[in-house]
Amino acid sequence: MTGFAEAAVRGRMSEVRSALAGLDEPARRALGDELVAVVRRRRDDWWWRGEAATLAVAAVGTLSTPTKVAALLGRRSVWLAGVDAAPVVDTARERGVTWLADVAHKLADRLPRDRMVAGWPFVAGLLLAEKAPPPTGDDFVRGWATAQGSPGPRGNRPPTVDRLRADPFLDPLLPRLFEVDGVGAELARGDGTGTEALPRALAALAAEGRLDRAVLLNGVLGRLLRGDRPGALRPFLILHDLLAPTPDEVAVRSSAYLRLLADGPGPVARTAQRTLRDAGDAAEPEALWEAARTVLARPEKALVRAQVRRRRCVLCPTQ
Repeated sequence: MTGFAEAAVRGRMSEVRSALAGLDEPARRALGDELVAVVRRRRDDWWWRGEAATLAVAAVGTLSTPTKVAALLGRRSVWLAGVDAAPVVDTARERGVTWLADVAHKLADRLPRDRMVAGWPFVAGLLLAEKAPPPTGDDFVRGWATAQGSPGPRGNRPPTVDRLRADPFLDPLLPRLFEVDGVGAELARGDGTGTEALPRALAALAAEGRLDRAVLLNGVLGRLLRGDRPGALRPFLILHDLLAPTPDEVAVRSSAYLRLLADGPGPVARTAQRTLRDAGDAAEPEALWEAARTVLARPEKALVRAQVRRRRCVLCPTQ
């Protein structure tokens, strides 16, 4: 084993970076072949933090393609949690490679869910350094959602709304936030200031025009119609109530609300019922009649009583 390979195995970052300085491409490829062979021989050993960070620098500094780098860093034995992307970016700049974004996308496709969430800051760091668009796969979106509630260094982070406003991933990933099953469970973790932090931030950004209210409302209703575990739906119900749909917004979405009233789980049906009630004449009378008949057959007594008491309920016109 050469000194370079031993330094990589031992996590000696400064030695690895010194060894890479000034190498030509044939010399880099020779070290890269040795590096891959060493990692394969150590298949039962784990690469953590310092070792994983050094391995990432060594891989980008010696291997010839993003596919090879992603294959090495995506191995079961390599754990990218807590690995800083900055030294890897510096190594790529020194070498003149331009495919870091490809490495990030390939890792996002390769890593299983738990490791994608854990390694998300590293993958995102590569993308941000390259100013590249993010992957939109389920696991990358889950990692992004989880990162919204992760504590910052020494616990000091800007408010959620300020971070989201400046987040380059917000626009491309926002629609997927409503489509990925279970992602609401990550949003429900909050950011240390409460479980409503992200819904409140999204509603605030809609109020200031940074986000489109229609996108948020349609996304929320789509998520509620598809369903999920109760805990995963709660942040979307909170966001819906914070948006406080206007009668006109309810009117163009009345069919969705009526479906939720008829078929949604209890908390979702109650939200739909309250929204239709507050919107007054937003829904067509014929549709409300059908919804009323459906609600009266539901097992939730509170939901039925609320429907019967509605002033505009066609089943009780004298109230």
